[in-house]
Amino acid sequence: MPDLSPAETLTTAAKLLRERATAITAPDPGLDQPWHVEECADNETGGCPCIVAYQQHDDSSGFGVTTRYVADAETPEFAQWIALMNPGVGLALADWLDVAAANAAALTWPNQFIDSALAVARQILGEVTE
Repeated sequence: MPDLSPAETLTTAAKLLRERATAITAPDPGLDQPWHVEECADNETGGCPCIVAYQQHDDSSGFGVTTRYVADAETPEFAQWIALMNPGVGLALADWLDVAAANAAALTWPNQFIDSALAVARQILGEVTE
């Protein structure tokens, strides 16, 4: 990745987060436990931790339908972490990075607020930091 200014780095990370978070249609927040972890049955090994999300939408006939999405996780801790870092968290982080980008463009960098946001942005973008 070419050398980006702090504001460009923050904006690029926010854009990536927003793209990934909106690619996952967020479950309806009005549903009970819209994004959570539960024990799922597995034919080969018994139970396994799964990340479960529900989404309400209209089907082709216009009736409301609730779809249940399930993804297996390796351990309960992974499942809990993934469920915690749901699309809503991603969108909130993207908003925070955009605020930091606006500040980075307006303020003399470095700045503690911008430094913290840059550390997050660089992790999102997969940049190796020392």
